[in-house]
Amino acid sequence: MAKKKDDGSASILLIVVALFVFLPFLIFGIFFYRKLKRKYSAIPNVQRVYDIGVLFKTLGASIAIIVVSAVLALQLSTLPTKFVSPETSQYIIRIMLVLYPAVMVWPMKKMAERIAIEYFGIIFNDNDRTMILPADLGNMGLGDWLRLKFLSRMGEQDSIDIRKISNITREKGVNFYIHGDFGSRRINFSNKQKRDECISALQVRTRVKGARDYGY
Repeated sequence: MAKKKDDGSASILLIVVALFVFLPFLIFGIFFYRKLKRKYSAIPNVQRVYDIGVLFKTLGASIAIIVVSAVLALQLSTLPTKFVSPETSQYIIRIMLVLYPAVMVWPMKKMAERIAIEYFGIIFNDNDRTMILPADLGNMGLGDWLRLKFLSRMGEQDSIDIRKISNITREKGVNFYIHGDFGSRRINFSNKQKRDECISALQVRTRVKGARDYGY
């Protein structure tokens, strides 16, 4: 009974800690979004295409990661209880309760920045004819993933010279791709209306007038 009570207490404490991790996550996201808004609102001749549906999708994924990581931390903290004394077990649990938020701060910050960037959307800067979009996390090698480079890239934006876009393709659903000597970039929306709004804004600014349609 005592063991079950201790496990229940640890679960409650870890849930509380997860909530405290989520609060700075929200704060990071709000401040980074405001930073982006100040930056681009000060630039004339800029068009923004944003999609609130992408915000909910990314936010849901972030909450899922927080919950899963909290459960894993709980399992790791209770695993040694089978092999050590109750006093040592409580000491391990306390260490995990401190270590978990400390380890999660930076990933949560980068995920919050990603949410802000994705919600801010696609930016067309007519001053230098660039298309600014969330950094492409899929265009990295295995070494980059092993070095956790994708975490740092989550809070970044890619800038594409519109004049270098040679082709636009749409796939079945809500995605479309831009192609050029920079490679390919997938641009994702939550609905076809926003996807076509972005394609239209791009076609006005580029010589590529037709978007080949694959499974529309």
